[in-house]
Amino acid sequence: MTFQAGGLGQPAALQVGERVQVTYRQTPMGTLVATTLAYPGEVTATGVVSALAADGSSLTVQAGDGSTITLVTAGAVQLLDGVAPGDTVQVGYVRLGGALVPVTLVVTATPGATATPAPTAIPAPSSPSAVPGEGGARG
Repeated sequence: MTFQAGGLGQPAALQVGERVQVTYRQTPMGTLVATTLAYPGEVTATGVVSALAADGSSLTVQAGDGSTITLVTAGAVQLLDGVAPGDTVQVGYVRLGGALVPVTLVVTATPGATATPAPTAIPAPSSPSAVPGEGGARG
């Protein structure tokens, strides 16, 4: 069967002959449009990017428990667009041959991106006489 990618963009690491699971819809003209793409055996990991190859050929992700995995992009370097060391990512990957190949990658946090700080309250004067230019009583 042949599908149009629809909103999937360029599927990463997809090679001719590779098995995938496709959810699709059919247009009134009969065209099959893929809406989701899943890779049998896909594993999901979350962690912090600890290294990126300068040529985009691989990345290393460190999980919260300290373990690391190195993933080989297999030509799907577009997955790494906008990714930098220190980013927290959720990555879906499959084993192709002896390599772990990412098929999805989402940056979930970036270093330095912090929550908006709470407004700082300006302390009120401790007594009415503490306000310059005013006496004790107000009226």
